[in-house]
Amino acid sequence: MTATIPLDLTLTVRRGTTSPGKAADICDISPADGTATLVYDRHLTNPGTAVWLARTLLRQHGYAVREVILDGMGPGITALFREASRLRLDVHLGSGKGTPRVVTYDNSPAAYQVPAGWDLADATDRLPAAHAAARPHVVRVLRAIDVEKENNGGRMDKALDVAAGMILETGNPDQASLSRPKVQVNPMTNNRPHIREVQGDGARRARREHHRVLSPAARRPSGRALVVCDQ
Repeated sequence: MTATIPLDLTLTVRRGTTSPGKAADICDISPADGTATLVYDRHLTNPGTAVWLARTLLRQHGYAVREVILDGMGPGITALFREASRLRLDVHLGSGKGTPRVVTYDNSPAAYQVPAGWDLADATDRLPAAHAAARPHVVRVLRAIDVEKENNGGRMDKALDVAAGMILETGNPDQASLSRPKVQVNPMTNNRPHIREVQGDGARRARREHHRVLSPAARRPSGRALVVCDQ
């Protein structure tokens, strides 16, 4: 099986003012530096949903988010998002019952559900075990990759890191043959893609999230998900 290799980005997330009628804006994408910035309106959405929407849109344009850094937020939530993102997991705060757990989906990345009121530092501590319980096949392959890196003297570290990222992103350890395509990005201004709508399976989930978190004034009459977009 051959899979395309997305360009990895570190996504810095900040609260701030967004474009009119939008919950979040992606800006300052730098493929050379491997960085991008997400600004979200905390009155319209939460960081978990904003990051999920950004990841969905960036994936359509050939990028993958390898790390999320919350700028100007508390240490507990910042550490939680950073560690979850390194496992390519979304974070659903106030979701689920019982203890924090990782859930998987057929057509979108896995997510870490943290029930409302749960201590975030404790949730971060529980994350490795929750991930291993939900995706044991992924964890086994990642351990094998770590062993291979120890044995190859650094000669294949970059390729192995790429493979590990793809496996975490897709949840599919069979991603064995990888190819780097051209990144398909719309015309850009200041290295920012003009991103309009989520399509396909992602659109259906985006619509659900969109209608759940956005005010009526921020919805398009058609009901289609207008999400992270640069003017």
